[in-house]
Amino acid sequence: MSIDENHTLDAIVAGMPASVPVFERFGIDYCCDRHQSLAAACRAAGLSIDEVVQSLVQAEGAIHSPTSTWAEASLARFIRELVTNDSQWGKLCCESR
Repeated sequence: MSIDENHTLDAIVAGMPASVPVFERFGIDYCCDRHQSLAAACRAAGLSIDEVVQSLVQAEGAIHSPTSTWAEASLARFIRELVTNDSQWGKLCCESR
């Protein structure tokens, strides 16, 4: 996926699952603020857009799975990612029980 600073956070997450841990590491809320552009989210968090984009590119390059987007992933993989990884979505799911 080509990363454009004008893409919304939800578009980036949907097209590049590897973005989730990057956003979490930088403290970017890709859930509640999902309709913000990457540039706006970086400005709001006081982050360098270049540093975040570079981290996203590196994360995308490190993917070892043949499935590179959530749209292509099976439901089982999606759920496994939510539950087993330290994602905000997984935490919300588990806390709401």
